[in-house]
Amino acid sequence: RSTDGSIGTIGAKKSQALLAYLAMKPAQHVSRERLAGLLWSSSGPDQARQSLRQTLSTIRKELSQIAPKQKILIEDGDLLSLDRSVSCDVPELESLVSAGTEEALKEAIDLYRGDFLDGFVINEDRFDQFVIGERDRLHRVALRAHVHLVELPLRRGSLDEAIGTAQRSLRIDNL
Repeated sequence: RSTDGSIGTIGAKKSQALLAYLAMKPAQHVSRERLAGLLWSSSGPDQARQSLRQTLSTIRKELSQIAPKQKILIEDGDLLSLDRSVSCDVPELESLVSAGTEEALKEAIDLYRGDFLDGFVINEDRFDQFVIGERDRLHRVALRAHVHLVELPLRRGSLDEAIGTAQRSLRIDNL
């Protein structure tokens, strides 16, 4: 959403992929070389860098339309990141599960609504393998949250609550 509340979109899939990758790594700077290799793994290095430059130009224009008064894409020489104000559900999910409190775990299972970038493919081996790995890892994180959230009420003797959580966990993994 833009600062005025309207919904903006990022058109190209490679642009979406780049922003999704950066959003998963809040406050971490990623090199242009790494992004070029990840998103244009089937191209030669020169072509990959050129494609990245073109994509970044497009992203800058689209982001300026979405949030004209905010610099969302941070470029520091060879390194790229997103402004700290950009939120992403992946680090939030991980933080909630790490907190381990019953309240945090409940928030975490509410936040997890399915596979990471479900159905999103850009036909670049390195990026698509990254997505597959993250899907698996985040799926396990969500299941771990469910397991802990079943154990906590069991310790208190709240069998109905534990059963409800266990049934809910079957929606994300019936095994």
